[in-house]
Amino acid sequence: MSKLDVNPLADQLIKQLVPTAPIAFSDRLQHSCLRFAESAETSLVEKLLADLAADNTLAQQLGRLWICSDYALDTCCARPALIAELIQGDDLYRCYNRNELRLRLANFDALLTQGAALIEALSSQLRKFRQREMLRIIWRDLNSLASMEQTAADLSSLADSCLDHALEQIYADLVARYGAPLGEQGGREQQLVVLGMGKLGARELNLSSDIDLIFAFPEAGHTHSDSQSISNQEFFTQVGKALIRVIDARTVDGFVFRVDMRLRPNGDSGPLVLNFSAMEDYYQQHGREWERFAMVKARAVAGDINAGQRLLATLRPFVYRRYLDFGAIDALRDMKRLIQQQVKQQGLQHDIKLGAGGIREAEFIVQSFQLIHGGKHPDFQVASFFEVLPVLLRHRCLPPGDVEQLASAYRFLRRVEHALQAWRDEQTQTLPDNGDREACARLAYALEFFDTDKSNAGQQFTGSLAGYRETIQRQFADIVADADTETSSDDAVEKSAQVFWHGFWYSAYLRSADIAVKEIPPEFCDKLVRLSPETLQRLKHFASSRQLLAMEKAGRERLDRLMPVLLCACESSEDLSLAIDRLLPIIEAVLRRTAYIALLIENPLALQHLVRLSVMSPWVAEHLARYPLLIDELLDHRHLYTVPGREDLADELRQHLLRVNRVQADGAHLGDDLERVMHALRLFKLAHSLRVAACQVMGSLPLMKISDYHSHLAEVILQAVLHFAWREMVQRYGSPSATDYATQDTGALCEHFIIVAYGKLGGIELGPSSDLDLVFIHNLDEQAETKTENGNKAVTNAVFFTRLSQRIIHILSTQTISGALYEVDMRLRPSGGSGLLVSSFAAFARYQKENAWTWEHQALVRARPVAGDAALASQFTALREQILCRSRPIAELRSDVNSMRQKMREQLPAIAVDTFDLKQGVGGIVDIEFIVQYSVLAHAAQHPLLAHWTDNVRIIESLAGTGLLTTEQACQLTQAYIDYRSAAHLVALQQQDKQDTEHDERFARHRENVSAIWRQLLIES
Repeated sequence: MSKLDVNPLADQLIKQLVPTAPIAFSDRLQHSCLRFAESAETSLVEKLLADLAADNTLAQQLGRLWICSDYALDTCCARPALIAELIQGDDLYRCYNRNELRLRLANFDALLTQGAALIEALSSQLRKFRQREMLRIIWRDLNSLASMEQTAADLSSLADSCLDHALEQIYADLVARYGAPLGEQGGREQQLVVLGMGKLGARELNLSSDIDLIFAFPEAGHTHSDSQSISNQEFFTQVGKALIRVIDARTVDGFVFRVDMRLRPNGDSGPLVLNFSAMEDYYQQHGREWERFAMVKARAVAGDINAGQRLLATLRPFVYRRYLDFGAIDALRDMKRLIQQQVKQQGLQHDIKLGAGGIREAEFIVQSFQLIHGGKHPDFQVASFFEVLPVLLRHRCLPPGDVEQLASAYRFLRRVEHALQAWRDEQTQTLPDNGDREACARLAYALEFFDTDKSNAGQQFTGSLAGYRETIQRQFADIVADADTETSSDDAVEKSAQVFWHGFWYSAYLRSADIAVKEIPPEFCDKLVRLSPETLQRLKHFASSRQLLAMEKAGRERLDRLMPVLLCACESSEDLSLAIDRLLPIIEAVLRRTAYIALLIENPLALQHLVRLSVMSPWVAEHLARYPLLIDELLDHRHLYTVPGREDLADELRQHLLRVNRVQADGAHLGDDLERVMHALRLFKLAHSLRVAACQVMGSLPLMKISDYHSHLAEVILQAVLHFAWREMVQRYGSPSATDYATQDTGALCEHFIIVAYGKLGGIELGPSSDLDLVFIHNLDEQAETKTENGNKAVTNAVFFTRLSQRIIHILSTQTISGALYEVDMRLRPSGGSGLLVSSFAAFARYQKENAWTWEHQALVRARPVAGDAALASQFTALREQILCRSRPIAELRSDVNSMRQKMREQLPAIAVDTFDLKQGVGGIVDIEFIVQYSVLAHAAQHPLLAHWTDNVRIIESLAGTGLLTTEQACQLTQAYIDYRSAAHLVALQQQDKQDTEHDERFARHRENVSAIWRQLLIES
């Protein structure tokens, strides 16, 4: 008689479950039903049958669980009550957060004691709790009730909760024996910090993962005890050992998690636990590249979480370099080679983690971008794979299609990993052998690919898996292609360049700068005849310099790889000597930052941009040599030759400043961070100045757009400078506002104060090296005092605004390692250099109406508010238009303008007869500006529209629109003005003397036209 005959409950269970599954698994499912029925009490089986009868979906889910997971079946048979418990509650249809799990665990099935009994009771409690939770998680995962991400998060929360709960009990037990651990100077009681690494740190644990841990504690010291005081090192070592035993050891109830401590400093040979100071010293002095990759996913998972976060913050500079770190690619190559060797030696080709196109390669793709960009862009500093993907999109590290494919491939491989590990709760990522049809069919069924024909089972799954692995393998190869497999577009040229460079490097051929060509191998000849003796000498000196000889081996190897490629890139230049002369200072500047050498090796397109822009503009070459951080800007050619709009520029600067260390988003406690802010502002300006220079030398933007960009850049920087200076003054002296500042939004820009721009910025015509003509204005009672908080000393509004203005000038003009932001000229303020640094609006209006000279009203034509209080800015604009629209005696105005122009010419040095000064020459830029200013002052009373604009081009258009200039005259002035300014910009980028512009036919025609209009308007009239 069969067992089915003697167990009718099993027979009923079979009738409930078997019809819900493919016929190929009937025998397996029948056996599973029999096992459970024999293990469980009759009442439990009957209750389960009732539940299954009421919900056919439940029967399908239980059948799939028992078919695909021997571990789940074993757990159900060992503890049958768990099935009823899970079904009766809502546990199968929800995720738990860490706090909820922690509370459940604390109240779960154990009476904890002390000493050895504690360890035993704690071990039993944790293992039984894990069995319950693993059954719940596997059920949800195999039946698609949870996404891959939810399963990983559930498992990570389970590990966190078990570690934290066990640590709390063990710590309390040891404190009872030895006293609480304190620092050397006493102080607060210390707790162990447990850092989770790898998948635990990223909250991406798999179904049978081990957990990589590192233990640390804040300070050296001793426990506080009258009888059994021990060192903190010994105390926390005991805590760590007990924690590992409770979590890792196998008992009759199994294990909680396998614990791996090999990622700690010095691995198995290092101490089990270190204090924070020792941790910092280790990573600073001995940390290796692979440890940087490991630390990307580090997270404080148990113990003193806040202290753990502080520790990780101190280690962040080790993980993330402050510059773009393409040296991480080399480290990744090394790890790739080691993995490939392991795969080959151990036959791991079918391992979906370590094999080609596996989980590890997908994670390396993401981590490489994190290490490259994380120091400069903190949004890369996240542990989770899926959290990094939108960051890759935002920073355009990968095309959107590649990011989507990578996410899909990784998610699929992780689902496969879960299915493999759900089988027997084993830590495996190896696919079953193709000959094991049963195993392949169960895996395909777990992933919902099963074909009812068992002979074809898994074919669709196998094809999908191969496609996903190919996607990952392709992307991984694109990022970390081996250096020895990379080929130049012209191998012969590159080989020649290699020989050429090594000839310099070893000084084998070049003994003097005037060496004869016949002494050189043939590969050298073409290049040598194209190089000047000075360039040959410069190359020889560079190759044998102390700076090169002192380089570490890795850096020298990188340089040896870069120089031939650089020489090849210079080959296309018309003047090879000029190209090398401009590029060598840049290479010299990055010798101590070899990550930039790696950047140029890994990014041929960036190297091309470097060569092209440096050859076309000595200004670009000089700035790249002085500020190597700008090389980062060469990476994204899509943005290098385009510029953002004003709002995008302002938003980019805001994000840039929020990333400055210790500068909070709310701007609090700024004083100590002002130096960092100044440096950040300068780097921002330098980066965008390079972009606009690139646009200009490549001709991708017209002059008006270039001027707009320079002007917008200055405006957003001025607004940021005012923002920080204002915050600092308010923190020191309180608010000058007439109302209680405590009730206002201290995050808003200041009220009652504006920065007015004159000259080129006022006219939206700023150039690459223009200074800023500024005037500061406020509109409060100067004798009233600031309203203070926190006991700060009050000052008068006059003092407040004066110090605010001084701070603004300091931030703008102070020379730092990144240079100055802008040179500031304050001479256009009322009474010039002898006047007050900041004026009240009433005093400014009075001066303009009663005391201003004609030339000051000329300057007012190009004045506009660029930062500060919008209401006060509107008042200024109205006053400006009122002043400009006053009726003036034309003859007297003409005389004043001519007189001022003559004085300007007399103060200038003599201009060579055969050259034309673009700015001051007769018929040049200043003459056009004077024509425009005179016309506004002379005619705005009758034509108020003339007073509306501040830029010369639109004012000229308005003059034509009112008939004050003919259309031809307006076109002549506009074209001359644009051509002059375009030439002036290029002169600046070529670092030429502005007075050395040759007298050509185009400028001759412009000079004649401008001079003719000057005579007509300012002399003959």
